[in-house]
Amino acid sequence: MNIIRENKCLNHLAHAGEMGKRIATFDWQSTPLGDPSKWQANLITALGIMLENKFPMYIAWGQNLIQFYNDAYIELLGDKHPKALGSTPSVTWSELWEEISPLFERVFNGENVRFDDHPMTINYNGRLVQRYFNFTYCPIRNADGTVGGVLDTVIDTTSDVLNKKALSRNEEKFRILLEAAPMPFLSMDKNWVVDYINPSALALMKMEIEELIGYTIWEVFPKLRGSVFEEAYHKAMDRGENASIIGYFPDFGRWYQVWAYPFNQGIAVSFIDINESKRLEQKLNEAIIVRDDFLSISSHELNTPLTSLKIQSQLLKRDIMSGNPKAFEEARIRRFSEHTEKQVSRLTRLIDDMLDVARIRSGKLTIKKELFDLAQFVKEVVIRMDPHFKVAGLEYPEFKITGCTQVIGEWDSMRIEQVISNLINNAIRYGEGKPIALALECKGNKIIFSVKDHGIGIEKSSMERIFDRFERASEKQQTKGLGLGLYIANQIIAAHNGRIWAESTVGEGSTFYVELPWNPPA
Repeated sequence: MNIIRENKCLNHLAHAGEMGKRIATFDWQSTPLGDPSKWQANLITALGIMLENKFPMYIAWGQNLIQFYNDAYIELLGDKHPKALGSTPSVTWSELWEEISPLFERVFNGENVRFDDHPMTINYNGRLVQRYFNFTYCPIRNADGTVGGVLDTVIDTTSDVLNKKALSRNEEKFRILLEAAPMPFLSMDKNWVVDYINPSALALMKMEIEELIGYTIWEVFPKLRGSVFEEAYHKAMDRGENASIIGYFPDFGRWYQVWAYPFNQGIAVSFIDINESKRLEQKLNEAIIVRDDFLSISSHELNTPLTSLKIQSQLLKRDIMSGNPKAFEEARIRRFSEHTEKQVSRLTRLIDDMLDVARIRSGKLTIKKELFDLAQFVKEVVIRMDPHFKVAGLEYPEFKITGCTQVIGEWDSMRIEQVISNLINNAIRYGEGKPIALALECKGNKIIFSVKDHGIGIEKSSMERIFDRFERASEKQQTKGLGLGLYIANQIIAAHNGRIWAESTVGEGSTFYVELPWNPPA
């Protein structure tokens, strides 16, 4: 048992906390150190420094390694305190002695020994536990330069190490998730340098990782400067706010939705390609415009013949009700009948066109092929259009056939007549009363039918869209109709695996060509 006694030469240490009092009153005579009054001055000085320090510190003195420690070191000892004071490390740290004894030897040979986050299994409060420590063993030298003892500064880093390991495991899990995630993701440090990018982002960008990592985002994608994406990135980086933006990325020529999130080392960016949804959105907007145009044009076009019929019938009714004897004159009844037939025919054409568009849009435009002679068929269509030529004051068009005498093949006669009559009607309408020419040419396994007029022609800027819905061959004069004829004709010919196109010179006229596949009978 240690005997509490007064060591006058150590009284100045008694004010330095619990361990100062214990060292000042410890029975050092019972240890190899003996009477404190005979201790070396460097030991007394080292004890003063150790006791005043807030870090856990420990001194092992002399060849016997007699132990001293400060208040901060008590926590590391657990139930080994206070027995460790005046004892030796081989006793106090018997479970570690095999590991740490070489360290004391190195210090007594003049070395400084340091370890960071060093794992040690210690007996703490009666059970073995693994702890981690930062510690430094430094020599305390005597006046003659020899090593008198060892000063150990130690910090328990167990909590930090375990937290780092947990964080590392979480980071690894997070990285694995990011690597497997379908969402493209990248991160940039505070200098805008790309320091991570996942495989989904590389695949979307069609780039190699070496092209991105280590470069600033502005070096890799200079066109980001001045874009909405730069604004979003700065919002996250400079103001620490989450940012979301939809924009067009010129480097890839596509639309993206981008999210930018700030974190302590920079910003994280995730993004998706929304080009397809943007395309669908644009098509939807175009469809809405087309619908509105359709409703506007069709309501006007349908209303015109209905209004004409209404006016004519009201006039006739008024004359009948008033007893006007001219109401039933043969000439007037004939005119009324012809006018009614004309307006009904116009309504029928408009409704047929509208139905055809509905069939085309729903994919229900059917082609019923039959065997017939196309050359003879064209002549028959021309005859059936006799009233149109008479109204326009035109003779039947010249019809030239080259490369064959008969053009017998399989097509949908009703739909082909629809195309031919539409092209001839357009030639009459825009031909300014000048002659029209028809031609049919046989070329191997295809035939080419054409309709040529010498009228106003078509502007070059309009050529690409004349086969769209609600477009007319010319806007230079007021024309009746929905502007669906060429659109329907194009769809019919496409359904026959053919094509239709036009050539035109403004002021000189236009020629429309229809090319159809043809398998001549053997």
